[in-house]
Amino acid sequence: MAKIDVTTTQNVTIQYETAGFMWRCIAWLLDFAFYIAFLFLLSMVFPKLIVLFTFYTYSFWGILMIFFMYYSVFIILQLFIEKYTEGQTLGKKITGIKILSLDGNSMDLNKYITRFVYNYIDIYFSFFSIGTILILMSEKNQRLGDMIANTTVIRLKPDRIVTLDDLQNLPDKEDYIPKYPQVTRYTDEEMLA
Repeated sequence: MAKIDVTTTQNVTIQYETAGFMWRCIAWLLDFAFYIAFLFLLSMVFPKLIVLFTFYTYSFWGILMIFFMYYSVFIILQLFIEKYTEGQTLGKKITGIKILSLDGNSMDLNKYITRFVYNYIDIYFSFFSIGTILILMSEKNQRLGDMIANTTVIRLKPDRIVTLDDLQNLPDKEDYIPKYPQVTRYTDEEMLA
C-alpha cells in the first residue's frame, strides 16, 4: 500500500495509507448494489410509473434511455452522498475508505464536482479502463479525477495501531532536533497528562 503525507492547515503532517484498486472497486460495487436495491424498492412503490415509461418507450432505444436516466440518478446521488457525508458513500463507509484532499484543507464542493465530472472519463465512458490503469500506476493510487481535484482515497482503518507503549519504547536519538523548540520545555509526564 502506498502511503502519503498530508500537511494540515495547522502545519501538522499526518501519514495516511491510500486505498488501492481493490478497496475502491469493492466500494463501488457495494454502492451499485445499494442503488439496484433502491431501484427495486422504488419500482415496488411506483409500479405503474415504471410500466408507463416502459410502454411509452416500447423500443430498444427507449428502454436504453430509461436505463441511462436511472443510472444518471445513481451517479448524481453518489455526488450528493459524498458531499454530505464528507467523502464517504455507503460502500466507502463499509470498506473503511474516504476521499481526502491532498492540500490539507477540507473538501469543498469544487473538488467533489471535479471528481464527479471526471467519473465519466475514468469509469463510465472508458468502461473502467482509464481509472483502473491510473489507480494501479500512480504513486498515490489516484484516478484522473483525483489528480485534477488534488484528492485521493485513503483507508481509515490502519493495518497497525500505534499504542502509547510503542511510543514510549522508541529508541532515543541523540542528534534529534525538534522542529518546534518550544516543545522541549515539557517533560514526558507533562506531555502525557
